[in-house]
Amino acid sequence: MEVIPKLTQAILAPRSTLVGRPATANIDKFLFARSLATPHEGRSPLEQLVGSAILGASVFEEARRIQALGAAARHEAIGAFVAGLQGALLLTGGAAFVGASGPGEGYYALPRRWHSDWKAAWQDSARPNDTVRVVPCEAYLARQG
Repeated sequence: MEVIPKLTQAILAPRSTLVGRPATANIDKFLFARSLATPHEGRSPLEQLVGSAILGASVFEEARRIQALGAAARHEAIGAFVAGLQGALLLTGGAAFVGASGPGEGYYALPRRWHSDWKAAWQDSARPNDTVRVVPCEAYLARQG
């Protein structure tokens, strides 16, 4: 199982956010501020997708602390924060494994609900006989023995 912080953050935001990103903007800082750290309409995009019952105030306090770090430290802190959050979401049902089902293929931990822009793109690109599957954490762990 692998966590890709940029992908995790990107699928929580509308496509227009990424398309409108200034070319000079650091993508980690840009996405983090828009997908996890900054509430929109009183709730962060993450809360809008997974529900606020999962997230305590300390999650957002830590996100604000990370956002204030210098560039080098912030990059590593964002990766660790997103990986930890994904693990917590997996265990509470707010995330799932997405990946190829063939032998030797891997899975990525991603939020179970994505921004509707990305969900539509995923559905539009589906092809017959695709081997990409979404597997809940409990089913994945049961298969691993």
